Amino acid sequence: MPRKNLTRVPGSGILSVSVPGAVRGWEDALRRFGTTTLRQALQPAIRYADQGFPVSTRLSLDIGAEVKKVSADSALARTFLVNGAAPSPGSLLVQKELAATLRLIAAGGARAYYTGAPAQKIAAFMEREGGLVTAADLAKHSSTWQEPISTTYLGKKVLAFPPNTQGATFLQMLNLAELHDLTAMGRTSTDYVHLMVEGAKLAYADRDKYIADPAFATVPVEKLLSKDYARELGARIRKDTIVAESSDDSRDGNGDTIYLTVVDKDGNAVSMIQSLFAAFGSGRMVPGTGIVLHNRGALYSLDPSHPNLIAPGKRPFHTLCPAMVLNDDGSLFATFGSRRRRAAADADPGAQQRPAFRHDAAAGGRGAALARLWRRTFRSRARAPRRRARRAHAPRAAGERATTERRIRRGADDRDRSPVEGEAGGVGLAARGVRDRLVTARPSRRTG
Repeated sequence: MPRKNLTRVPGSGILSVSVPGAVRGWEDALRRFGTTTLRQALQPAIRYADQGFPVSTRLSLDIGAEVKKVSADSALARTFLVNGAAPSPGSLLVQKELAATLRLIAAGGARAYYTGAPAQKIAAFMEREGGLVTAADLAKHSSTWQEPISTTYLGKKVLAFPPNTQGATFLQMLNLAELHDLTAMGRTSTDYVHLMVEGAKLAYADRDKYIADPAFATVPVEKLLSKDYARELGARIRKDTIVAESSDDSRDGNGDTIYLTVVDKDGNAVSMIQSLFAAFGSGRMVPGTGIVLHNRGALYSLDPSHPNLIAPGKRPFHTLCPAMVLNDDGSLFATFGSRRRRAAADADPGAQQRPAFRHDAAAGGRGAALARLWRRTFRSRARAPRRRARRAHAPRAAGERATTERRIRRGADDRDRSPVEGEAGGVGLAARGVRDRLVTARPSRRTG
């Protein structure tokens, strides 16, 4: 490949692509913790791709905001645009090629994706367009299971993903927030906002300096998560002074990420993020497959002195951050996660996701501050109509919550918890029961 003479990895396009890991993550998570097979789980997606589904107002607006990016790729444009414009709300979005790819995966599992026809088409497309991912990279892809990292906040144990993703950054923010009585400040006060913003900026500065693939770099996670270090950082925050520089916002993507959390009838919990990173990822679709390639490779560095320097077999830095919170007895307190907020001009006000968070009544006033902090920092699946419905049926909802808590505690014995991350696709924590052992799954190392 000829030298590109780049100073940074492009934010989109073929050079921003590294190995997609979501498919392997789906299969591994289902095999270890699932109650269904991958073939069964994919059937609704196959049906929607094959038969189509009505375009929502939000989806139409999101596509419309990216018409320039989508129209630059012929396969993307053919799939997502109608006469060069976003499909109108209520029209049918059909993706026959994606349905065919999903059928191959349903029939042959992840192996079919990473070594079969989809892999051959991805590799041929990457080579033709000057990308870095090869057929050998795809074939070598696998997931690895790791322990999560954690801190405590107001007596609760908070679990997050270790590097190469930014779970440590979120936990740092909690450590800094815990140094102050947020309830006394009031969440709309200038002191509150200033404290949260300055603390976040200090944590992001450490993220941009240290977070990388730990197989290639020494990441000082223990130091970053220590309460002593939080006090050291916290001492730098002044009420009337901006002490921290803003981070490189381009590292945070702009919107093609979803967060999903579920607790089932047996107390099993999942906290999951799936992401292409930027809207429409790299902006490239592999012809004949319906596969939109992500742009997580854009988060590599080209600085030879930086721990996130791009290298063969190395995972890029990730911004994904699913999390769980445990009570003292190891039972589940909450699942939550973060996703990138789209610009207000791009969002449909009627479809914006609203925050939902339940905190333990026993946590008292500071527990309420914890709930408010996470409401402001993270956005979950609940929407306003559902919240109104809960208020309208409060007695029954309260009974259902009590039943759920009993089920969770009843299941908190010898079952374990585990997250799965794809190179740039899905990442999540899965909890079987609610004891302390939680294992994270990450992909093996790979790039072109």
